[in-house]
Amino acid sequence: MRLIPRALFAAGLLLSIGGCATNMSRPIQGTEYTAYKPDLQTMAEMDRSLVGDQALLSYVRGILDKLNAQLPKPCECSIVVDTQSGYEAYTLSSRTIVVSAGLIAQAETEDELAAIIAHELSHVVNEDQEGTELREGLAFLARAGDLATGGGGSLLFGDAIEAAAQGLIYNRWDKEEELRADRFAVNLLAKAGYSQNGLKMAIRRLSAYSQDVLASKSQGPKCVDGGFEKKNINVTACASALTGADDTVYLNGKDRLKAAISEMWNLDRELRRLPVVAETRKFESVEYLYAMNSLVSADKAALIEGLRHVESLPVPKSLESNDVIANRLFMSSVLVGDEKKAIEYLFKSFDSDHRTVATYRNLLWIADKRQDRDLVEKVMGEMRKDIGWSSRLLPYEAYLAKRYGLNIYEIETTLRCASNLAKDTGVYQKCAEFTKKSKTVAGIDWWP
Repeated sequence: MRLIPRALFAAGLLLSIGGCATNMSRPIQGTEYTAYKPDLQTMAEMDRSLVGDQALLSYVRGILDKLNAQLPKPCECSIVVDTQSGYEAYTLSSRTIVVSAGLIAQAETEDELAAIIAHELSHVVNEDQEGTELREGLAFLARAGDLATGGGGSLLFGDAIEAAAQGLIYNRWDKEEELRADRFAVNLLAKAGYSQNGLKMAIRRLSAYSQDVLASKSQGPKCVDGGFEKKNINVTACASALTGADDTVYLNGKDRLKAAISEMWNLDRELRRLPVVAETRKFESVEYLYAMNSLVSADKAALIEGLRHVESLPVPKSLESNDVIANRLFMSSVLVGDEKKAIEYLFKSFDSDHRTVATYRNLLWIADKRQDRDLVEKVMGEMRKDIGWSSRLLPYEAYLAKRYGLNIYEIETTLRCASNLAKDTGVYQKCAEFTKKSKTVAGIDWWP
């Protein structure tokens, strides 16, 4: 019998662990809908989760279908709603458009929401971005912020990864692609019977949001204050600087509006003056998520009041098992010093639907703290099926695989760590640092 070379065996093992991509759809809990699994894994890498509200998804998908019906070749894409409370929309791949709960909460008319979706459809039709690039960019920036603080990162990869996510979402496309998407939206809205007032309002609202970001930048913290030797490093500010999140969230509002209105004048008079179709529908899940904006505060007293307000609200059924809800309440409880509630929310996040990277990191930490080999193996197995391979978690996985003698995972993580030697030495170095500590009594410091 001929022996298989060790390198080929390892490569084959790595591929077999990854599994076959026979079913790329994944159910959205609490609904009859599915979404493209790789895109959901990208969202998990961004610490974002879906809103599993059947009525809400039927509503936004109805708008997408109405727009899609006007295309010569309808896109084979779906639309989902994430839990973010800001005014956001982005395209993960040619398969998935994402709109935020905050966008739906703030949009005054269905025409405004349709305008945003039509804009994103342009990115899908013109293949302006690929989800794999977004995932790789987010992972790199998360690691950059993590390494800047000595390899520890924040408690939940919190503000730094959010700043990185925003920067990449809003700066993925160049100026011409954005203007092209607005022109595309003008014509698609007209064909679908939507008023052009919706697009005008969306551009104005995005412009105001951009101005708020720029204003906060001038008053906000610097990435490095006083020099690196003093270690006065603000991870959020650094992530924002790296991604351009604070430079421009969207293009200049006046320029965009001028270009869009110019395109509108090419429409027939009756299409330019179509009336507004309807006001945006209201949903309990959306209103609850928008109320979570009260947890965004640097003032402890205001945060305590905001947490009290959110906890007084009934949690909609569609959000009862939502990962991000539990994690945000966990983080807020930590920040106000309520350890008992923080632990309750932490364990609630473990039972959530569509867990994110943040939750899996906490699960791995608990398993290591208990020195429970079986739990470590179980969590890593579930993580593979749920969110796939995460670059943000790779050093922790390598450490645990070696520490607890999980041979298959040790081979896999070793190969993955080695693959980063050429493209990202930071990950490779962190893998090496963590695996060295796997045989020490203390192990790694999960929360430095």
